[in-house]
Amino acid sequence: MSHSIDNTAEKATSQPRRRYRGISKQARQAERYRQLCEAGIRCIGRDGYAATTVKGVCQEAGLTERYFYESFANREAMLCETYTQITDEMLENMVRAALEGGHTDLNGLIKITLDAFFKTLESDPNKARLMMIEIVGISDTVDDLYRNNMKRHSELIRSLGGELLKPKADKGLSAAHIEKMTDALVGAATQCGIAWVLTDFESPRKLMVESCHFIFSSVVEKLERL
Repeated sequence: MSHSIDNTAEKATSQPRRRYRGISKQARQAERYRQLCEAGIRCIGRDGYAATTVKGVCQEAGLTERYFYESFANREAMLCETYTQITDEMLENMVRAALEGGHTDLNGLIKITLDAFFKTLESDPNKARLMMIEIVGISDTVDDLYRNNMKRHSELIRSLGGELLKPKADKGLSAAHIEKMTDALVGAATQCGIAWVLTDFESPRKLMVESCHFIFSSVVEKLERL
């Protein structure tokens, strides 16, 4: 009898976790998380972070507030998570463009990567506003996240530059020089992006790309003369 009970208990614990309408608990949680992230992006992009509330995000997502706290500790945590998703997508698009664009020269690589940057901004105004405008000045934690993203963009430029963007002691070009130079280039493109978002993408994307590319190519030209 005891052996039979033990077998029954063992079978019960080995059964799959309970499913609701054919969907597992984990899948339902993941779907709610996705809905909340998408709703958060829409609310922040449309209304601004300061005007976005947990209640408003939940209403936008069609979920109750208890599900918000299933996914996020607070409103700022949601902002950080959505910002990370958006910036990861941005970098993935830029890297893919560089790899698949068919360019081997640095100027060509830079131009196609800049086009991917501005194209990604233009493709979703809500994401663009969150990433470029609403993320600044929220808290030390969010500022650190923002600075880390800028650093990732600088690293991408140095990666594209290859040997050209390596320190050259005999030319007086240290690693610190290279780092600050690429930081400045990222800053220039970022400020152009911010202005573009604020004007609702008034200028053609081609103009934005060409304007930034002029700055980048000038730096490349000077480095090539060293």
